[in-house]
Amino acid sequence: MNNEENKTATVAVMINPKGGTAKSTTSINLALYLVSQGYEVLFVDADVQKTGCKTFAKREELGLICPVVAEKTNGLARFIDHMKSSFDFIVIDTQGADSNVTRDALAVADWSFTPFSYTGFDVNELGTVVDWVLKAQSFNKNLISFFLPSMVIKQRTAVKRVERNKAEANILKAIEIAGYENVAPTELNIHLLKTEISLNAEYTKMDAGKSVFELTKGKTLTPMLEYLSLLNETVEIVNGKEINNKEVA
Repeated sequence: MNNEENKTATVAVMINPKGGTAKSTTSINLALYLVSQGYEVLFVDADVQKTGCKTFAKREELGLICPVVAEKTNGLARFIDHMKSSFDFIVIDTQGADSNVTRDALAVADWSFTPFSYTGFDVNELGTVVDWVLKAQSFNKNLISFFLPSMVIKQRTAVKRVERNKAEANILKAIEIAGYENVAPTELNIHLLKTEISLNAEYTKMDAGKSVFELTKGKTLTPMLEYLSLLNETVEIVNGKEINNKEVA
């Protein structure tokens, strides 16, 4: 995304006040997808559970490709600023709670992703994320927020439609509570993505160190195509251009 001579990383942070929303899973797979496409990627594990560090340690043992990995909870903003000139992308995984680390990450991020499932518990927390993002945008004007439907059961179209409508309503309500009446979320750089990450049993096997792309190779291209769609939709929103992906194989 950035040329080699004048590299400035795009910083993407995963946030959600609720645990169990596939935040770490999405962070890991996003970083690995970008690495597979030839990008220089730094993965920063700022989650107390250290799922990313554990996963990438297993991958190294297996001889599988990895991003550069750093464990960081203190001085995160300064660390990211220092590392931006060395990478194309920096992916930050944070814990499922409001914390100084989450706020530091939002202070330096270009993109924030909030994975959530189409369930009442997840949808009800979206307003909290909107509040975080609006506060962060008051001093980080570059921050663009993306809500990413995850663990989606594709066949449940009726339920999905109802919960997506609730998600849109909760996002809008939070914006109004913050004092923005009759303002569309997109005007505040807040977007509910059309791309959805499907529920797939292979995700439960990632604890052995393999990515969802490796686990589904030869079975289905769906995960690969979904992450391609995620990046294309994100970049199209940001600047109207598609990311330069290599051939999907």
